[in-house]
Amino acid sequence: MIDYFRVAGGLFNQLQDTQQAAIGRAADHCASSIGAGKLVHLFGTGHGSFPGWVSSHRRAADHPPPPCVR
Repeated sequence: MIDYFRVAGGLFNQLQDTQQAAIGRAADHCASSIGAGKLVHLFGTGHGSFPGWVSSHRRAADHPPPPCVR
């Protein structure tokens, strides 16, 4: 079990070291879009679709989820 956490921690460190700037730029673009009253489209495949699926259900209860997550 200790090896799992060591390896997983190393992968997260690698992700932070190599992708932090790109993730920050994406977050800035999303924040600018939301701040301007525009949309942010979330998508993915397989387990990668979960962020888009979960966020769509946190909207107002009287709006059905978009067709892609029904």
